[in-house]
Amino acid sequence: MKIMRHKNPLRGSQVISHEILKENSYNNRHKIIVRNISKESRKPFQENRAFRNITNLCCVIPKKLNEEQRINKEPIVSRSFTDRQKEINNTICLLEVNRGGQDKKVNPQLCEEYVDEIDTYVHSIERLHKIDPEYMQRQQDINAWMRAILIDWLVDLHIRFKLLTETLFLTVNIVDRYLNKEQVKTDHLQLLGITACLIACKYEEIYPPEIKDFVYITNYTYTKEDILKLEQKVLNTLQFNFNIPSSNRFLERFGKVLGSSKKTILFAQYLLESSLVEYRMLKYSQSLIASSALYTSHKLNNNTEKWGDEMWKLTAQTPKDLSPCIKDMILLLEEAPKASLQAVRKKFATVKYMEVSQIKICRKH
Repeated sequence: MKIMRHKNPLRGSQVISHEILKENSYNNRHKIIVRNISKESRKPFQENRAFRNITNLCCVIPKKLNEEQRINKEPIVSRSFTDRQKEINNTICLLEVNRGGQDKKVNPQLCEEYVDEIDTYVHSIERLHKIDPEYMQRQQDINAWMRAILIDWLVDLHIRFKLLTETLFLTVNIVDRYLNKEQVKTDHLQLLGITACLIACKYEEIYPPEIKDFVYITNYTYTKEDILKLEQKVLNTLQFNFNIPSSNRFLERFGKVLGSSKKTILFAQYLLESSLVEYRMLKYSQSLIASSALYTSHKLNNNTEKWGDEMWKLTAQTPKDLSPCIKDMILLLEEAPKASLQAVRKKFATVKYMEVSQIKICRKH
């Protein structure tokens, strides 16, 4: 047995190592090292190569990275498509550059051979589940402003629970379809919102939040039994039918065909989520809202030359159809900085969404 003494640089104490030679089951001699730490003596420690590499990895590299980040740090808030946003866009869109036929043929999940049938089917479903844009007149206790407050709160709930984008759109769709058929009192409107969110999470999410999470988020205003009871009523009223294409799904389809950049898609998504809050946007179909948002985003980037006959055929819209919806969206952008409901605007003001909500929109006179 051989005993080695050296100093532990991390603890400032003495380390005694016992190296014992033993034979294993295969009659091979191997070392077993047992270390006991004591604080009696402090002898100089000669660091070995492995320890030096670990120390450099844990201490030196993070310091250098912090220095580089501090030197290259730029302001977070930006009012236009800056160079920093272009760099982020180029980094994010490395996998989105090639959107031609070659990529579609390689990836079987895109189902290129069924594209036309899928588009026809999706547009047919959209027409079957249209919501009456004047259903609020039949409600006795709530109005359009209460609905806007509820959806603005649902956007905050969506961010806090880190849910999928499609979950938010399905939640709002469930709320509107239920209000279109049933009377809801003022004190049950928030209950309807969390119940619709629960149903949408079960439909879209892999790991949906539990009911107790929704009870907690409402500060225990409602109980678990209240949510389950209303859930049964919503499911029966809507006949368990939640396979409805949202404007977000249409945006994904149109943006993929058009080859839009990440920045353009994010700005169009900002327009879509802003339209969710506004009751007057219910008069437009989901495909019309998606195509209007994407066209507006391309127009702001002066990049509408790609929007040819193929896109007009795919969206099943004409320039005359898009014009009223685009005007309402521009009006939403102009009113956004002074609006009292700011959940969507704050969401898209973060670096994750490339701060697209900070872009100023000015009309040409």
